[in-house]
Amino acid sequence: MPQYRQIWKVAILPIIDFIMIVIGAVLVYLIRYSWFDAGFDGNKRIFGADYLYYSIIFALATVTVFAFLGLYSLRNRYKWWEIGLKIVIGTLITTSFLINYLFFNEYNRVLFSNGIPVSRFILGIGGFVIIYTLLLGRFILTMIENVFGFINSSKEQVVILGSNSAYTSIRKRLLEKYRFNKITGGIIEYKSLTENVLEELDNLIKNHKIKQIYLLDKNSYSSLELKLVNLCENYKVSFLFIPSISDIYNIYGTNQTYIEDQLFLELKYSKLDGWWVVVKRLFDIVFALSFITIFSWVYILIAVLLLIQNDSPVFYLSERVGPDGKTFKVWKFARMKSEFNVTSNNPEALKIEQELIQKNNIKKDDGPLYKVGNDPRNTRIGSILEKTSLDELPQFFNVLIGNMSVVGPRPHQPREVAKYHKEDYKVLNIKPGITGLAQINGRSDLTFAEEVKLDTFYIENWTFLLDISIAFKTPIVLIFKRHRS
Repeated sequence: MPQYRQIWKVAILPIIDFIMIVIGAVLVYLIRYSWFDAGFDGNKRIFGADYLYYSIIFALATVTVFAFLGLYSLRNRYKWWEIGLKIVIGTLITTSFLINYLFFNEYNRVLFSNGIPVSRFILGIGGFVIIYTLLLGRFILTMIENVFGFINSSKEQVVILGSNSAYTSIRKRLLEKYRFNKITGGIIEYKSLTENVLEELDNLIKNHKIKQIYLLDKNSYSSLELKLVNLCENYKVSFLFIPSISDIYNIYGTNQTYIEDQLFLELKYSKLDGWWVVVKRLFDIVFALSFITIFSWVYILIAVLLLIQNDSPVFYLSERVGPDGKTFKVWKFARMKSEFNVTSNNPEALKIEQELIQKNNIKKDDGPLYKVGNDPRNTRIGSILEKTSLDELPQFFNVLIGNMSVVGPRPHQPREVAKYHKEDYKVLNIKPGITGLAQINGRSDLTFAEEVKLDTFYIENWTFLLDISIAFKTPIVLIFKRHRS
């Protein structure tokens, strides 16, 4: 998912800048007091711990100024000279305020007698050293990104679609931007979108070979293009196009980006976008760690009971589909004997499950979902785990790993996803969750259509407050109102 990669790349930039500023401050301290100490008067000396404290404050202030200057913008693609200029301006701003604070504020001179004891040499060259370390940090990050981009270039390709001669310079800029992909033929160009081209793109997208598609023709809209956009949404491929008056993409949100001063709109498949992705991920980590720590005794107790039971494993790994169309393993406490666990290596278990579904389960409008009531495959402890949803507690480890969220759409199995209609793929736009809007509004009582409707509403109307609300309503629903009835 290239959008998420860009988000996390930008999210790590403040951390890298902070580290490089502190490194620069430490470096200038060593220059002043270790390497050339004999040539200076040591009366105004601020020692290690105090110096590090003020360096951290300075680093936080500088990163804040950088944020206001737009260095951490997700949508602006700055050139190297623009980044360098903003780094110089931001560092000089905070350095100027620091000099003013230390030497020209009379209140502080009275409070600290002769001011905070810091060398003028440090203030004089510190800004230049920090600018150097900041640029070095950005350069190293870019080199790492380019190296990984080169390594992965044969796996992920960029498509340029359209032959409009007016956008020749944009095409050249894209070729330059993805030069590492170009070495291995990672850029694919098509003059127009035809049935054959769509079929080829369909195959590449489904096999995760394409990461971005750029449409260079303003007025090439067709039913084929809508099929391509739906395919991109299903597999989370970035789709960027030049806007026009008659826009068929108005059902989607968009983000703006510029290439060679030409405005491109990038389709947004969910309201969960930008820095909110970072906020949601941090919330997931904090919530999952807190939950596992507080209720570790519950995990241990269930594991011990399952071991004592001696006729089932402790954990069961169930395959689910993630937002990029790839599968992952969901951790659950095992509620069945091992011979009933449905896996690729156990076709007999799948046969037994299908017989149970046909015997006592599905209504015709339930779609791909299934639920076996009073499942005879459950062990005694397994039945209690299922009724109380305690079998899902290990999914908090999935949250820490990063393939699930605390709140999100219900995760579905590959054989369920295989039966999706085109519009159902919307529920795969973001990470699945341990709980969600569907889970607190009927759970297993819901038909598949009702579940998709609730999960789609959640995706299209996501807010962080909605996540908080769902997370804290879940235990209430589990205890007092498990089903709609």
